[in-house]
This record gives sequence, structure tokens and C-alpha cells, in this order.
Amino acid sequence: MIGLTTLNQEQQKIWASNVLKLPLPSDAVCLGQVIDGKLRAVVVYYNFQGKSCQTHICSTGKHWMSKEYLWAMFDYPFEKLGLKVILAVIAGNNEKSLKLSRKLGFKDVAKIPDAHNDGDLVILTMRPDECRWLTLGAGNGC
Repeated sequence: MIGLTTLNQEQQKIWASNVLKLPLPSDAVCLGQVIDGKLRAVVVYYNFQGKSCQTHICSTGKHWMSKEYLWAMFDYPFEKLGLKVILAVIAGNNEKSLKLSRKLGFKDVAKIPDAHNDGDLVILTMRPDECRWLTLGAGNGC
């Protein structure tokens, strides 16, 4: 069984923090993907700035991404909160995260040399008009 959850925010924050290997800020809001009763993925939204927020996407295992989850992870910030842009700030050597973010449709907007402990920092953005996942919609099988 697969399902989305916003329940147990503290548990999701701890889980995501452990997967990401970094502490999450106090304003973090999580959307989890539960598969067979276990948390398998969490999208973290934080650093809300009125028209924008930052995000982290973390998962364990494979096959955690569903159409419903893809729609929900973008519906929340764009449709529910009315944000104009989501930022993903990723270490330049984290090829797995960069590949996933780009595949989801995030666009590279800046590369800051030596801004991360492991080297460069890459900043990617997503705007609602660029987000193909919103067209999945709750009424379209999600």
C-alpha cells in the first residue's frame, strides 16, 4: 500500500535529517511517501520567504516515486501556498540529487564556487509555469 502523509512532522523531520545527514530548520514542513507501512521518501520545504521556499527531496530504496506523490510535492508549495519559486540548493558533487532535480524539471540558475564543504554549490529553481507535474492534478488519477 502506498500513501502520502503530513502526519508526524517531527518523525518525518528526524527521518529526513538522518537521510540527508544535516539538521533541518525549525520552519521545515514535510510531505512523506509511505509504502507498505514504512516511510520511504520525504520532501522538505523550509526557509519560507513569502514568494519562495527551499526544498530537499530524500528517499531510501527504489520505486518510491508515484504520480500522486509528484503531483502533491508541487501542488503544496505552488497551489496551496501560492509560492512563485522553489529553490533547491545542492552540493556540486552530489550528482544523484542534481540528476533527480533536473529530471523533475528544476533549472540551474547559479553555481557558486567553493560555497560548500565539498566544493561548489548549485542553485536550481522551479516555477509553477515550468512544472509539468501540476497537470497531473488530483482529478487526473492522483
